[in-house]
Amino acid sequence: MTSSYIDFFTDRRGKVIACMVNTYLNDEKHYAVKIELGKEYVVQPLNALKKKHRDRRCIVIGFIQDDTGVPSDARVKFLDTNRTGRVNIRDLIASFEEKNEEENDESF
Repeated sequence: MTSSYIDFFTDRRGKVIACMVNTYLNDEKHYAVKIELGKEYVVQPLNALKKKHRDRRCIVIGFIQDDTGVPSDARVKFLDTNRTGRVNIRDLIASFEEKNEEENDESF
């Protein structure tokens, strides 16, 4: 069973600028991703049957909130076609280049 916890950060105007998505698989933490505006991510759903946008690289350009004000989807720009789209924020993982930059930053 998969579950997620979403924590989000807003600016002074109340606009969501970043989300922290903690995903749990069988009650153990599977991974945590910090999603920020302007950063590059890869669409990689945990559900194997979910094929739409799988393995596409994108840049987050905004967040779409549900009725309670919690971000549920991300507005993205796909890098292969330069078109915009909407993906679930639980389906985003850090791209390979972003992971390398984070590892280099942590080494100092």
